[in-house]
Amino acid sequence: MYSKVEESWLNATCTAYNDEDCTHTFQFTRTKFKDLCIEDEIILWEKDRQGKVSDAYRGTEFRLKANEIVTCYNLACEHYEAVMRTVTSKNLLHELQDGFDMMRERGFARFDLTVPAYDKLDFLSSPKAAWMPIVHACLGTDVELAHVGCMFSLPGSHAQIYHQDGVHLSEKTQLPCHAVNVFIPLIDLSVANGATEFCIGTHILQNDAYDRSKLETPTPEAGVPLVFDYRNGHRGMGNNTDEVRPVLYLTYSANGKFTDEVNFSKRRYHKLGEMIAAPKSREERQAMREGGGVKVEEEGELMKKGESDKVMKTSN
Repeated sequence: MYSKVEESWLNATCTAYNDEDCTHTFQFTRTKFKDLCIEDEIILWEKDRQGKVSDAYRGTEFRLKANEIVTCYNLACEHYEAVMRTVTSKNLLHELQDGFDMMRERGFARFDLTVPAYDKLDFLSSPKAAWMPIVHACLGTDVELAHVGCMFSLPGSHAQIYHQDGVHLSEKTQLPCHAVNVFIPLIDLSVANGATEFCIGTHILQNDAYDRSKLETPTPEAGVPLVFDYRNGHRGMGNNTDEVRPVLYLTYSANGKFTDEVNFSKRRYHKLGEMIAAPKSREERQAMREGGGVKVEEEGELMKKGESDKVMKTSN
């Protein structure tokens, strides 16, 4: 973000948001951004290191609402359980490492989930979503939501290998950003549960090597989005807690012209097919038995009535 104090582009982490006057408080570091441009009329950076959103965006919440976080969290957990139940039932555990269309491994005990139910959540795909002003500032007015998923890190997961999600579109010239990721944690992130580590500035051509002096590991609260260039190097850290760490992510591309045929290829992964339903609970089985008993009794009465009618017809 641009700091008027330093009069330069710096890396910044949002540390607070005030609902009453729609202000964001940012903590700046000395790591400079060189290619990010945000128009003054959209976000104004003040000397007190607070960013004020213009009237065009007032009323837009900076984070997902509590009920939206819970919805996304539950859908991710349910989807993971359904996939693992199906993989186990179909005896496909040996193919898990290769990946399925609904879930892929991204390191030990870490899975990339494609949750179909996310596609039906309007608050994720809305053009008025809280993160869209930043997405437009990076990509322009014509953007396309290319993919929605969830990185599901289990307790005991290992740190990922350092990587970029996408490559440069030119190997000779530094081109503008063509795609961004929006990471939205569904629980509060911490170093312990495996927050994502970023290597600042690695989206610059020929500057993509892992460099410890450029590392930043933001730890936002649940629902607070992190937006970064698709070419920026990063890795999810290990989860050393006893709680799953799901991070919702959205990938946007400029002009809808870029498609990631590596990470989101439909031909690359095995098709899992129809999901195996969860076993019925004891209460559900009891209700079915009770319902079935009533049905049998009704059928018995009908059979008796039919036999009686038959006897009467025979007598006549």
